[in-house]
Amino acid sequence: MISVIVPVYNVKDYLVECLDSILNQSYQNLEIILVDDGSTDGSDLICDMYANKDKRIRVIHQENKSLSVARNVGMSVAKGEYIAFVDSDDALELDMYQKMHSAITASNADVAICGFHQFSEDRIDYHQTANALNREIDGKVLESVCFFQYIDIFRFMVWNKLYRAEALKGIQFIPRQIHQDIHFQNLVMQGNNKICYINEELYKYRVNRQGSTNTKTFKTARLGFIEEFSSILEYLSSKNCMEAYDAFWRYAFRYYFNESRLACKLDAAAEDKDRLVNGFRKMVKKAGKFHWKMKMTTSQKLYCISPRLYMALYKIKCNRNKG
Repeated sequence: MISVIVPVYNVKDYLVECLDSILNQSYQNLEIILVDDGSTDGSDLICDMYANKDKRIRVIHQENKSLSVARNVGMSVAKGEYIAFVDSDDALELDMYQKMHSAITASNADVAICGFHQFSEDRIDYHQTANALNREIDGKVLESVCFFQYIDIFRFMVWNKLYRAEALKGIQFIPRQIHQDIHFQNLVMQGNNKICYINEELYKYRVNRQGSTNTKTFKTARLGFIEEFSSILEYLSSKNCMEAYDAFWRYAFRYYFNESRLACKLDAAAEDKDRLVNGFRKMVKKAGKFHWKMKMTTSQKLYCISPRLYMALYKIKCNRNKG
């Protein structure tokens, strides 16, 4: 049985599509755990209505405590041999869990990963699969060069993955931290786990949804990735996994660069920008000079030399565009 954990908070316009895509899966042996995180828009009523229609659904109502807490609550009551997470404004291809379950059992893996596509209201914006990818990684995944070479596919999100419940013992999400998936995946991938990959776009990730605040304000909680990236780099260095270290450093660089641009666009507080600058400088200092071998745009080179100067110039550009 697969336990599907769905945190729900004020998504009434998208929740029906999400739940229908789960209930109509070709793989039917599901336990669906809806954790209503204090919804005020009627999403809680939709959850109860669906629970009355299908005995596989269990609804837990709680005060608003965050996505992380809702996921932890779901894991604490899950009974399935496998665990999956779905964001309540997203949707699944109807054969997603059939294919994920077949792959994870056939390969005796601990984690199955599939491709995905991002979409907004009327169009698909972005595809993510990897035709050349070795389909399995066995052992210490976080020490694998392959994992980091294809990190844009694997990433650190949880919704395009199916986990063996045993592999998640003792692992939880950090409450009230954006990018909490990074911490969670970091711990999973440090374990002696085997992963398999299904090269199909089976998960549909909604972006720029109406009413979402994620793209309107820069929250300090976004900066949790700084400590997590530092932890991963230190771990790889301590294990002398330098190829994996180099591959992840490149990924972390792009992440810092994009978060810094977002901080400028959304008028982040000065202390948040300082944390970005200081975190990046520490990462550069520990890496030495190898990063200059990377292919970089002129903007990225300037960011490497002086992240503070680059952010100041980029902020000027943002202000001009607003005007």
